[in-house]
Amino acid sequence: MLGNMIAHNSYGASAEKKRRAAMVEGIWMSKEEAKQAHDAYMKALSGVDAYTRALEEEWSRNGTILSVYGTPLECPPNLKKDLKSRCIQTSGHSMLMTLLVHIDEIRKERGVIMSPWDVDIHDATIWEAPLSEGDAPKLVIEEALRRLNAELNPTIPLSGSVDVVQNFWDIKKE
Repeated sequence: MLGNMIAHNSYGASAEKKRRAAMVEGIWMSKEEAKQAHDAYMKALSGVDAYTRALEEEWSRNGTILSVYGTPLECPPNLKKDLKSRCIQTSGHSMLMTLLVHIDEIRKERGVIMSPWDVDIHDATIWEAPLSEGDAPKLVIEEALRRLNAELNPTIPLSGSVDVVQNFWDIKKE
């Protein structure tokens, strides 16, 4: 249900559409409850609307928008509703690539033996290291994230967990 409501909220669904989606999931809510939930969500994410409007204004002025790294992103008029997603996806991918550069630099500086197993899987990165390295690979990735935050100085710091597992199945079980 939560995933369904988030998807509807992300695509600008009305309170009534969200109420119907909840009912499809077997959760009854009155029109008033749906309106309250919708209003609370919109208030909590009011900055998203302002950001979306700013992107639309930038696109109207320039015919493009810029990612966090300044990469110009084009968008045809019939896909204008995707401006926010295009900017977020491109920026997120660029941030992950920068994180990977930092990981590589730090592992070399510290002499940590670790290698990428899957560098980009849904905005995550998986590295493998010999057990003899202990916590060193985890500390490398945590330091790389600190450096990325220092470099970007984002309004909301980037965060993530570094999970140490013995095999890929352990990752899938979480």
